[in-house]
Amino acid sequence: ISYATFKQSISIMKTCLPLFVNGFLLVYVLNYPKQVIDKLLVEGVLREGAQRDFSILFMPVFFMSLFVLALRPLITDLAKQWSEKRFHTFNAMIRKILLLLMILGLVVSILAYLIGIPILNIISGIDLSNYSLLLTILVLSGFLYSIASVIGDFLIILRKQVYLLYVYVAMALLTNLLTPLAMREFGLFGAGLSFVMVMLFYTVASWIVFVIMRRKEIQKYESVE
Repeated sequence: ISYATFKQSISIMKTCLPLFVNGFLLVYVLNYPKQVIDKLLVEGVLREGAQRDFSILFMPVFFMSLFVLALRPLITDLAKQWSEKRFHTFNAMIRKILLLLMILGLVVSILAYLIGIPILNIISGIDLSNYSLLLTILVLSGFLYSIASVIGDFLIILRKQVYLLYVYVAMALLTNLLTPLAMREFGLFGAGLSFVMVMLFYTVASWIVFVIMRRKEIQKYESVE
């Protein structure tokens, strides 16, 4: 292997390392409520079947993330607009993407509250009638997760994804703090409550990082011009 190839490989690893760490921390955050449920089941704080019920209710969270895949063609076009310095079009596309996700999230969250539990009852064969509000909160969390993921794609376009590492570390610390406290106080509903708060933090913090990085990059370009 040549020195140039080795150097290029190291450069690629440095670029991808933040994405790997971010992905690891995100998986940790998504699975942490289930770890706490296991612990509270052993302690007798939660009743038997709580892990099963939560797993069924949590399924829509992963389903919501699939909506991001439908936006991939737009992300590609967005990258083209940014590389060609068409900032006005770039910003307009971002507004449309986020507005679409927010409208979709609101509609599906309402539908989840109205008909989500009957559908899950049929699919799972388990009575989940007491969890309508929890399901709605988890579905809303799924859309916040989707929005934050899209914002992460925006930062990748700017080549500033490394700055999301701070957000992911803070998110992991926040879920460690909130989830056990909320679940001891409110049971499974506390898991949903803490999760939606963590996802809200994830979305808002990611957006703040993106806005700051976008402004800096545009100012840098304008100063050169």
